[in-house]
Amino acid sequence: MRTGRTRSEICERIEALRKSLGAPDEPLSQNKLAEKLKANRTQVVEWERGTEQPSPAMLQKMAILAKPLEEKLWFWARAIPEIDALKRDLEDDRTRRL
Repeated sequence: MRTGRTRSEICERIEALRKSLGAPDEPLSQNKLAEKLKANRTQVVEWERGTEQPSPAMLQKMAILAKPLEEKLWFWARAIPEIDALKRDLEDDRTRRL
């Protein structure tokens, strides 16, 4: 999902997540985070810049990778409303077809 916004809290959280997964003196690279998420480096760069937003599925993967419980909950809280909205859209589409 493309956005025109500047860096937001989600951008900062993704960058912090990436850095927290590395060693104290060597943060995890964007390439390595992309590998862990089964994404590509370009997506990670765009998420950290705020030019793209991660999908609900990616937010779920980030929640699983996050170490402190507070970070896990933050990512899950962002993913669940998105998933609920997608479900509602699908149900609306089904209703319109009937």
